[in-house]
Amino acid sequence: MHIGIPSTREVSEEGKPVRLYDVFINGIYHCSVRYSVLAAFHEQLKNEFGSDLVPSFPPKKLFVLSSEQLEERKAGILKFMQLVASTEELHDSRQLRRFLVDTQKDEFTPSLDPYTLEVYAPDGKSKISIDLNGRETATEVLQMAAEKNGLKTENLDKICLCLAVPQGKRPRVLRKIQQFELPQVVMNKFKACHPDKQVCVIIRRDFFDVKKEKALLDDDEALVSLFHAQVSADIATGSLPLTDALTAELKRVHSSGNKRQFLEKVAEAKLYGYVFFDACTVDWPDKAGTPTRVAVGPRHVLLLSEDDDDAAPIPFDHVRMRCWRLSERRGNAADGAEKEASSPEKDAETAAAKNENEFSFHYLMRETKKFRWVNIISDQAPYISLCVQSAVNELLAAQPKKKTTASVETAASGESAMSPTLKSIANVTSGLFNFSLGSGSGSKNSNVGEEIGDDDL
Repeated sequence: MHIGIPSTREVSEEGKPVRLYDVFINGIYHCSVRYSVLAAFHEQLKNEFGSDLVPSFPPKKLFVLSSEQLEERKAGILKFMQLVASTEELHDSRQLRRFLVDTQKDEFTPSLDPYTLEVYAPDGKSKISIDLNGRETATEVLQMAAEKNGLKTENLDKICLCLAVPQGKRPRVLRKIQQFELPQVVMNKFKACHPDKQVCVIIRRDFFDVKKEKALLDDDEALVSLFHAQVSADIATGSLPLTDALTAELKRVHSSGNKRQFLEKVAEAKLYGYVFFDACTVDWPDKAGTPTRVAVGPRHVLLLSEDDDDAAPIPFDHVRMRCWRLSERRGNAADGAEKEASSPEKDAETAAAKNENEFSFHYLMRETKKFRWVNIISDQAPYISLCVQSAVNELLAAQPKKKTTASVETAASGESAMSPTLKSIANVTSGLFNFSLGSGSGSKNSNVGEEIGDDDL
């Protein structure tokens, strides 16, 4: 989980000035929250886990804070939230989930009303309708959708809800709706920033290890239909490359109507199970703005040629990534400068619409044995980042657990915090959200990089 606090704002509540901290999660605006709410959250964690595990929190001051003190407090709050998100016991705690849900509910409840949510299949061809009061989280909505669709509850962690816009042969996924988010809030924020666009919620698979698929599908017909719809859309749009022989075989199986057999056959495709993204630009190999398409799979990020369908994909191994970051450009104001805009979420959505989001990873090159940044510019950058994180988490889950030493590295102005291992630590630098990954105690994403041997380094 990447957390950023790029700005603070002063608003008036009952005639008194109140400072709000704009919290972004995985590059997406989540809420604006008061210091007192954050301090209360800190106390809840201490009461549950004790002072030894819970990171320190900026103390309350008796007098009005100067500009320099306000910056110190914001930096301290950011460090506290980063450490909470990167400590396994705290990251998985009900206190953090409750905090994330309640802060969004508190901010947006006045605009929430009962409504009927239509949840679409991955190909957009079928849907189910769910009556909601407007305050349900994505987890709760997913449970309702699964029940209505006949999906087994034990497989809920293999699917997710996504925000999408109707487009051509399948809905275009903008991003994953995270478990603690309220789908109505997510949709309302997008509509407020893009009143001329339609938006919908779709349900998709949310794991990469195709070896697990057969066991999942053996006794869940609804999951078979969902995965079939998703891969069919990938084939229809040309995203999933197929050989001529496999294409002919799939046509034969498709005509029989056997979805399970179709999935077994299409799994022979080299890139089956990958998540495919729309056209974007990259600075690889040496020129910024090079057109490409990105695919994320269980062990690689692939760059696919936009100009040559026969060109081989360019693979980047997850285990050779020293760290990655998600950057969302928000203008030229210095870090910490007070934002006059009353809607920080609109700034973020506008940046995405203008393709100003950037997913970057620091990669160990095989030829030179040196690291270099690879920068991808895409309005789907937050989704790319979450997919890479999910793939890395699956790699880590397959490794023996090892203890790591807690550390947080601070980035200088304009620089990223760096670490040789993979972990979610967020840094905010001038006008950017820089989400880097470093080592940490109990981190959910530490040490994939250990697969890089001494010869590589």
